[in-house]
Amino acid sequence: MDVIYHIKPMLTAWGIILSESWSFARGAIFLAASRCFQLATFFLPLKILIIVSSGIEPSYMEWFPWYIELDNFVIMLICLVPIFYVFYIFCGILSRSGFDKSLVIFLNKRELSEKHKSKNVAKLKKVHNHMGKAGAELVLIITSLFFISVLNYFLSIMTISLILLSFYIILNTAMKMQDQDRFGILKLHRRQCIEYGSSVNFILMFVGILTCVKYFDVGVIEAIFILLVSRMLFQSFQRYCVELLYINTNDVQKV
Repeated sequence: MDVIYHIKPMLTAWGIILSESWSFARGAIFLAASRCFQLATFFLPLKILIIVSSGIEPSYMEWFPWYIELDNFVIMLICLVPIFYVFYIFCGILSRSGFDKSLVIFLNKRELSEKHKSKNVAKLKKVHNHMGKAGAELVLIITSLFFISVLNYFLSIMTISLILLSFYIILNTAMKMQDQDRFGILKLHRRQCIEYGSSVNFILMFVGILTCVKYFDVGVIEAIFILLVSRMLFQSFQRYCVELLYINTNDVQKV
């Protein structure tokens, strides 16, 4: 019941915004895609350096329908780096365009009194911005889980378990705290509870990946990719929880 209570305001606000314009969904999806391409532009140079330094062909090159020399394969990967970087920028531009269009429709649908119009507009813009970020983080979390599930079944179960456990703990700690409250002997602010909890998840994930590399024959490149994706995942989870905290502490259902 705590989960429903805490996510209901966000789901209600999403429903209102999406019923008025699907540009909001487009903005969230393209923002998530932009961050995925950003990750790719960071991962590919690492992959290229590992291949060049080892001089060994990756095993998946056998899957290609035609033979390709290692040097040509490396050149192809190098060419993909600026291409992915362009996609990263392009998706970011499309994301902002979608959110801006949705915001215009969102403001036009609201009945604002002339007396406090400027103040109300500023508040609505802030609410819409937080809703957009939360939507993008949720899309990114789902996408990251999909990538990990495709690559390693065991690590995907571990990741989902960590996310669910962390969400349960956050709902029963940070989400129930007031801004002036402090948690535990370390006197943590509620946002610190979310941030440090997500950091612990990443450390546990690293231990899991290391175990798979040592005992379950997971390749180094695959392990690095999963590590980077899990880092993106837990950062998105952290930002999503922060946005959820803002939405729950501000009565967004009255917009």
